Amino acid sequence: MAALQAYHTALGCAFGDFHPENVTVRRNGVSLLDPGFPDQHGRAEREPPMVTDLGLWVHAIASNVVTYVVRGPCGALRMLSLAVDVAACGCREAGADPAQVLEVADRHMNDLRESQWPRDRVTALVAGRPALWWLKRRIRRAAVSTSP
Repeated sequence: MAALQAYHTALGCAFGDFHPENVTVRRNGVSLLDPGFPDQHGRAEREPPMVTDLGLWVHAIASNVVTYVVRGPCGALRMLSLAVDVAACGCREAGADPAQVLEVADRHMNDLRESQWPRDRVTALVAGRPALWWLKRRIRRAAVSTSP
């Protein structure tokens, strides 16, 4: 979370393309790769950058769950668990509201569901929505259990 918070502080905006494929972890730290446009999915006015990025993180993992399952069911469960851990940690460390984070994830999933591309619509309906539902339950529970 420190790398993401440093990015937000330095640039004053969301990373915009925060998902597992754009994060590398090494012994000497974390690198964030390939920032995107922070409001590409209609960012709400005055939405905190951490909320934007955590919502995108949750959405990215939910919408890619089929890919993770094909690679290996155990890996898919680890990715879903990672989504919960990152969202809960980010909310706790940055004081982000979990409900806002989940609203952002919903907004992204709705964009996917309404895409002009049939593959995106199928992904959202068949895999993304059920995975997002599961993640939302876990993230709400994690946010409550880690509250001060």
